[in-house]
Amino acid sequence: MLCSHDAWDAKLVVLGTGSEVDYWKSCLRQRGCGDSFEFLGFRSDVPELMQAADCLISPARHEAHELGVHEAISSRIPAFVSSGAGVAERYPIHF
Repeated sequence: MLCSHDAWDAKLVVLGTGSEVDYWKSCLRQRGCGDSFEFLGFRSDVPELMQAADCLISPARHEAHELGVHEAISSRIPAFVSSGAGVAERYPIHF
């Protein structure tokens, strides 16, 4: 919904692969948000990409430890996680 507003000027980068990538790309194109997202697939330069990011958003529901979240926090990058993710219990405040 955010990317459909004229004031939206963020670029969201998605790292990794999975069976639902094509589905999400299709959904974003249908909503006119395709240009706001970039799917990079599997990458070996994750630390460099993290350093270029303003924050990490991890919507995972079933990841127990979320290594990417720990890497972001260790790099002083804010990380937003799903309340149901295993790593959420490490956050002192839940919204």
